[in-house]
Amino acid sequence: MDLETRNTHGATAIVSAALAGHGAVVRLLAGAGANVDAADARGHTALMAMSAWGDARTVKALLASGATVDARTAKGGTALIAAVINGHPDCAELLLAAGANVNARNHRGYTALMGAALTGSDDCAVALLTAGADSDIRNIGGETALQIADATARPGSRRIAERLRHGQPVAGPERITGADGDSSFPVRGRP
Repeated sequence: MDLETRNTHGATAIVSAALAGHGAVVRLLAGAGANVDAADARGHTALMAMSAWGDARTVKALLASGATVDARTAKGGTALIAAVINGHPDCAELLLAAGANVNARNHRGYTALMGAALTGSDDCAVALLTAGADSDIRNIGGETALQIADATARPGSRRIAERLRHGQPVAGPERITGADGDSSFPVRGRP
């Protein structure tokens, strides 16, 4: 069987399985020697798809098989951005540990931190800020992650805005304390 045959969308078996969320099949194909960096016509790789699905086990296996951590889609998307905008901090942390560019931008200038601000993924924002994400980067519309978080009504986005505004990027105190001593922004997963 030829593992590199492509369908009408330019996807190999491993990419098709990943896009469909079939992590076990992806791991099987990777173990059988499929090209883990194969991409479909839009540039989506198995690593990007599994990161978007939040399948940390398969992300780890793909990285161990040599998948390129900073591969880009035709629009500049990365596995890290995919993990973050879909709210998967475990995958984001694996990608960061493997050397993912924390400040990579897509075609609109959005970074993973901006994606976290937009989607309200506070846990992802903590991982990104801990890894050195630059909160001053502006997208092509001139917005920073803080401005995006401020304009978004999600509770996680409000927590991210407070982290950025008050310089508390990493997990620490049980609550984020504002300049006035108000502790009205609990850290996710804590009372």
